[in-house]
Amino acid sequence: MATERRRDQALARRAASVSGVATPRQKAVGRKVVTAVPRHPDPHHRAIIERELTELDEECARFRRLLQRLGAARRAKKDTGAILGELGTSVLHLHVHTKGLDELIDDLE
Repeated sequence: MATERRRDQALARRAASVSGVATPRQKAVGRKVVTAVPRHPDPHHRAIIERELTELDEECARFRRLLQRLGAARRAKKDTGAILGELGTSVLHLHVHTKGLDELIDDLE
């Protein structure tokens, strides 16, 4: 679990600490600083992004199931505390999976 957490954090920082993944480099162009992003990620980088997208899909499905359980529990007037706790955990997990993901997806183009 600890290695997954470190990998997730690395991906959230644009995979800067994952070996074999190119990181964007900044260069000065006139008075502006431009970040050069690799247009075609290497296969290792692509595999990491694809794995992250798969895990995001699984967590989204878990979140949807929890929402359905919450609705059913509310309709049945049952205690929803445990489900709400799981939803909070799922939201946090989704936040970790999506932080910086838009930039990683841009690298796939």
